[in-house]
This record gives sequence, C-alpha cells and structure tokens, in this order.
Amino acid sequence: MRNTAPPARYDLPWKAALTHAFQEFMAFFFSDLCVEIDWSKQPRFNPFAWVTLAHLRTQRARRDPDQLYAAKWQLTKLLFQHGWSKARIIELFKVINWMMVLPPLLQRRYWRAVVKLEKESKMECCPRRNH
Repeated sequence: MRNTAPPARYDLPWKAALTHAFQEFMAFFFSDLCVEIDWSKQPRFNPFAWVTLAHLRTQRARRDPDQLYAAKWQLTKLLFQHGWSKARIIELFKVINWMMVLPPLLQRRYWRAVVKLEKESKMECCPRRNH
C-alpha cells in the first residue's frame, strides 16, 4: 500500500529552533561578533539547506516516480517562497531538474505546473518547454 500522506516538512522545526535561539547561541559562542549583528533584520536561510533537502528527497523517492514528482514540486514551490532573487531561483531550479529526472508524462505535468506557478508569482524563471 502506497503512502498518500503529504510530504513532511523536516526543515521547518530546525529553522524555527535556530531562529528562536540563534542570538543566544551567537552571544554565548561568538560574543565579539554578536554585538556587530543587526538583530532587527529577519534571518535568511542559505540555499545549501535547500540543495541538501533536494538530494535527500531524491534519494528517498528514487524508485517511486509519483513521490519524486511530489518532492520536486514541493522544492519548486519553496524556491518561490524564500524570496530569493530571480538569478538564484534559476540556478537552483537547474539543480533540481538535473537531480530529479521524471518520466516523460510526469515531466510534462511538472512543466505545466511550473508555468502556472510562474504566472501566479509573476516571475518567469524557466525556459519555455513544449508541454
């Protein structure tokens, strides 16, 4: 029986914990540097975590095309939600397209969803494909 539960969002708890305790962490371990940081600004997370998540999700879904599609789609939506620059989104988009190769039918479905997401976000990031 296939698991139909929505994909887990494992990155949210550690991001929340890090956001909550980061200032105290920095004060304890790097007190000289801590006083130089403008703590009024919202923290932004490095795309390294996103690429790591993409790798882990690819490994987990390797033999299940539907799970791979769901993982790739979730990662694609996250690209647009982080508020990264268009150039960064395009580069990271290339990573998942190289890493998460879908069967042709699911790839066409994915491209249609990406085009719709681009229109909704008013940001064209991907070269047009034959859908």
